[in-house]
Amino acid sequence: MACAPYRARTKGKDERGVGYVKRNAIAGRTFASWAAMEAHLIWWMREIANQRVHGPPESYRRCASSPSKPGCSG
Repeated sequence: MACAPYRARTKGKDERGVGYVKRNAIAGRTFASWAAMEAHLIWWMREIANQRVHGPPESYRRCASSPSKPGCSG
């Protein structure tokens, strides 16, 4: 989503994700084609980036003890 006009405070939140992808998914890699990069990014998002359990700390403990519970990514 684009930043709201004249809202400099929100720009950092939007741009932070770009830096994360550049440093973690793309840095140090070369790709034979645009399609190869897209395939790598799809894999990276599914296997690496989207593994974090979102929620309060008690949900981490709940998911660690039983990853099959609703809301856990296991």
